[in-house]
Amino acid sequence: TGKEGEEADQEASQAAAAGEDAFTNGPDVSVEGFDAATMETLRVDRLTEQSIFGIDGEQIGDVGDIVLNAEGEIEALVAEVGGFLGLGQKQVAVPFSEVTILQATNSDEIRVYTSYSEQDLEQMEGMN
Repeated sequence: TGKEGEEADQEASQAAAAGEDAFTNGPDVSVEGFDAATMETLRVDRLTEQSIFGIDGEQIGDVGDIVLNAEGEIEALVAEVGGFLGLGQKQVAVPFSEVTILQATNSDEIRVYTSYSEQDLEQMEGMN
């Protein structure tokens, strides 16, 4: 049982470490077939052009770009909201602390969630 206990401890510490690196700063979202994306499973450059969803599951915008701080860490996602066929879109910064990123367990699909609504994003100050 000593070996089993060691394995259980190792699994628990791996799970705790994964939790520290998980992109789950924002709303508590659970979607069947998706797990929290971690720094080990998701390349940050794959975030651009991904859809942004509200907690109700409705698409409210797209990730247009990523804002990094001086240390190279993600500070915000640039959300493209509003408009039609790319015309009249507004770009706003969604703080990374307000975002949860999920990755499909059996595919490369990524979902970005925030507690903001589309109306909330449209009312934010736009980026230049």
